[in-house]
Amino acid sequence: DTEARNSLYENIADNVGLEVALKAWHAHGEDSFQKLAGLNLNAEQVFFVGYAQSWCALKSKQQRGVHMIEKMRVMGALQNSNEFSDAFSCPVGSPMNPKQKCSLW
Repeated sequence: DTEARNSLYENIADNVGLEVALKAWHAHGEDSFQKLAGLNLNAEQVFFVGYAQSWCALKSKQQRGVHMIEKMRVMGALQNSNEFSDAFSCPVGSPMNPKQKCSLW
């Protein structure tokens, strides 16, 4: 079915995009991090919060079309990220750190 195939392709792109963005941030942006007043987050945690916030949207089903809701796309990519699990100390087997993750490399 076309909708399922589109979701699969988007999930792959979301996972790869997150990994590439994180690698680029480590290579070029991590050193410029400044602690944010009032937030007890380290640099990597702030990266992931920013990633999630970049997906914030309020769309109707009609506006989304064949795309999955943003919350599911964000959660799926973060659940597959070992770096996210490490940054937030998510226990193995917890919702945000499943034992089995999808990785393309």
